[in-house]
Amino acid sequence: MKNGILKFAIMLAVMAIGFAASAESAWAAGSICPDNTRLYVYTGVGFTSTAETAQLVSGLSEVNGYVCLEQCIGTFTIVPDAFSFSDGMHTITRQNWEPSGSGFGFTCDANGSITQWWTSLHAYPNAPLSTDLAIEMGTDNVGPTVMDWAVVSMANNCPGTGGGCQGGAYARGITGWWSSAPTCSTALQNSVNWTTNGSAISATFNPHGGSIAVAANLCGVSYFNWQQFMTYLSNPNTWLALGPKPEHILTAPPKISDPPPAGLVDPSPHIIVCRGVRWSVAALDPPDGSYPFYYNLAEIAKYSTDSTLWFYDNPNDACFSGAGPAENPGAHIEFSTTLVGVDSARNVVKLPVANNFTWLSTYNGTAGGAYLHKNLNPPDPGTGTGGVTVLSVNGVSTLGTCAADVTANVNVAPGGYVYSMGTGRFSQKVTLTNTSGAVITGPLSLVLDGLPGGVSLYNGTGATTCAAPIGSPFVNFNGDLAAGASESVTLQLPDPTMTAITYTPRVLAGTATR
Repeated sequence: MKNGILKFAIMLAVMAIGFAASAESAWAAGSICPDNTRLYVYTGVGFTSTAETAQLVSGLSEVNGYVCLEQCIGTFTIVPDAFSFSDGMHTITRQNWEPSGSGFGFTCDANGSITQWWTSLHAYPNAPLSTDLAIEMGTDNVGPTVMDWAVVSMANNCPGTGGGCQGGAYARGITGWWSSAPTCSTALQNSVNWTTNGSAISATFNPHGGSIAVAANLCGVSYFNWQQFMTYLSNPNTWLALGPKPEHILTAPPKISDPPPAGLVDPSPHIIVCRGVRWSVAALDPPDGSYPFYYNLAEIAKYSTDSTLWFYDNPNDACFSGAGPAENPGAHIEFSTTLVGVDSARNVVKLPVANNFTWLSTYNGTAGGAYLHKNLNPPDPGTGTGGVTVLSVNGVSTLGTCAADVTANVNVAPGGYVYSMGTGRFSQKVTLTNTSGAVITGPLSLVLDGLPGGVSLYNGTGATTCAAPIGSPFVNFNGDLAAGASESVTLQLPDPTMTAITYTPRVLAGTATR
């Protein structure tokens, strides 16, 4: 900026009383800490207030970090053998800190647990652009404080030749806590946060302790990645390759890895009719080396730092409805996205703490002038409608309490299709039998997932709005279903284009929202 330089200051003022950490056993810190040292992990609490030019601190989350100490006895000051602290944007380590004006002080109890501490760190990695992280027990301009805080300030000649820092903005939150016996579970608990923005969804993985390397060490993995599956994909769509002939259109369920192992390559043009338009479509997306994960190694390097792993997707399809994603979405796609570990052989390692979210998109615009599926690009403004909504986080619905899925306890026996010249509809008798050995509390709903475009359920009760996949038609059975008992319904299915009728049956039960 003209006539000035930016100074980033991340300040954490902490006075830890009553946050004593258990020191049940010393943990061999491996490649993170030198031999004969113990790893102490600091877990911060999210910033809750900002002041002044708050836009300068966009992206600050909380202060997390770690130190490696040979011993923790009494009250002492020290320069730790290794340390790292981050506020979500900036990271200060033993490799980039400025010792002048910096230091650590700790008070430990008889068990070696940190009970009080102060730290002041400074780093100027790209002077005159400077990053300043301070963790200290002290006061601010309004009196004694017990908090974590981060400051980003505009400055003239700061640091430099004596000019003072001018202006600034800060984020503050209550103090966190130290652990001297960290585990994979403590590093991963509640460490993924997501957000939606129109047609795009993004998420961040910020392990407690502020270091992805520490979390990987604790979890016994080489690094972290995302794994994503398409769990629902309506037909028609423009997702070609791997699908059944002659259209080669992908549909789900069953779930499909995103991206698929063989990419999306189908160079022959196909005519697809959706939203009243004829589309000539070919798929030219070769494998990108990411399977069975979402990112390949180059993308991992691009979308991660020492303390953060990002996720971004903006899927689109000409055949999607463009409806509001929180309403009846119509033609759309649903995903399940999970944080996973990766071992040295690139195998998926299931982590002990679930960090998963499910979501859907109805967006029918383009990105970069094209329809893309694993899409790391922003949307082209004004090219379509629709968007993204999150359906569940770690198995808990974000849409309220949904009806129970009892498909595994019910045998669904569909009969053949019979066409009526009088009504112009196909009919099909479907029988449900309770195989669970116990009463299933009603009402029951037979849901038709993946019904092709152009085919509808004439005598349906409604469409799912809570129990994913969303937007699937269903018909209700009144009353309970006793153990071993059966109930039947005859579906009425208009099919004006004579499309082959296929669907995946699902059974919901109870009085909660479908």
